[in-house]
Amino acid sequence: MGAYEPMSAVMSKAVSLAEKNLSFQQFGQVDDESAWDGAAACTHVVCQFLALLWTGRRLTIDQVSAKAGYPYRPRNSAGQPRGMNNTELARFFSNMGLPYVIRFGQTFDTMASFLKYGPVFLGVRHGSIPEWKDFVYFGTRADGSPNGYARRYGRTQLTGFENGRHAVLLLGRRQYVSDSASATVTCDTIVRRGATISSQKLGAISKGATVHITATVDGSHWSGCGKDGTRWHRITSINGKSTRARYGRAYAYIASGLTTSPGPVVLRTDVWRKDPNHNSGSRPENPPYDVIRNGQSEVEYLHYRTKLGSTLYGAIPTRRLGVVGLSEAEDIAAELGLDDEPLTIPENLGEPPDEDGADDAVPSDEAVGSELHG
Repeated sequence: MGAYEPMSAVMSKAVSLAEKNLSFQQFGQVDDESAWDGAAACTHVVCQFLALLWTGRRLTIDQVSAKAGYPYRPRNSAGQPRGMNNTELARFFSNMGLPYVIRFGQTFDTMASFLKYGPVFLGVRHGSIPEWKDFVYFGTRADGSPNGYARRYGRTQLTGFENGRHAVLLLGRRQYVSDSASATVTCDTIVRRGATISSQKLGAISKGATVHITATVDGSHWSGCGKDGTRWHRITSINGKSTRARYGRAYAYIASGLTTSPGPVVLRTDVWRKDPNHNSGSRPENPPYDVIRNGQSEVEYLHYRTKLGSTLYGAIPTRRLGVVGLSEAEDIAAELGLDDEPLTIPENLGEPPDEDGADDAVPSDEAVGSELHG
């Protein structure tokens, strides 16, 4: 059993905005003709979201096109409808005064590290987005290929756009931690059957061993290594080997004062990530975001290069998102564990993609099944 650690104030603001604006999807919006009636508007929707989050301004898709200098219904060099390219995205950031820079060729960890400051835009391979478990799309049922299922929501256009370039927005990450904790033994100590000094001795632990703690309870007085007390740790493993395997018991006890302060055991890290490809005629669902594993988020990003042959592409904030009740000038370290040092923006590690667009137009449901995107 376990629970998520609390959201940071920055992530909470972004997630709340997504939950209150379910219509921020590629399909079903008005004034979207410039982006092929939303089919090429995945980056446009990311822009809508960031503009509202950072400036409070609500833009239509066509207004985003104007701010980005995105032509009316543009086509790529092959004559196919295209989405917004990186030059147009940079122009949108500049014209809207958004504190974002585009970066190419960065690792996923580098890009995701900027979630401490605000949402992060990534180009991904659409067919590598984790699927909505049990969703059926024109007779095709989600099978979890190639990147598993989302923990919450997920991809619903299961055919017709697998190798499309797509835009998503990471809203934040949270660690899921166990109800128990781990600690390091700071002094050779005895393992007992119960929380008393007279309880049966099961074995001994050497200094430096790691124990898994499920509870700390009151017991008899103990003393050792210059310390004493009446609190005892209930433990279930030592150096990764369970107490059942060692002693034939589900748990055992050691004196609580002879370990480091227990810390939570991180079971996994999950990403809250907005995918705009929803709300079409045959897929009226409009989830605020997907919840996926950190590794799944990395895969869909890396497949932009390894499966599509495109330069890794994204955009990161250059300053921290302001949050009501938190001063921009406050000590960030207290809130987010950051330094007060200026952000270090990484250098580009690759060439920009071609101007055909960093994302493609999605075939519409009516065309796949029929379906076009961006």
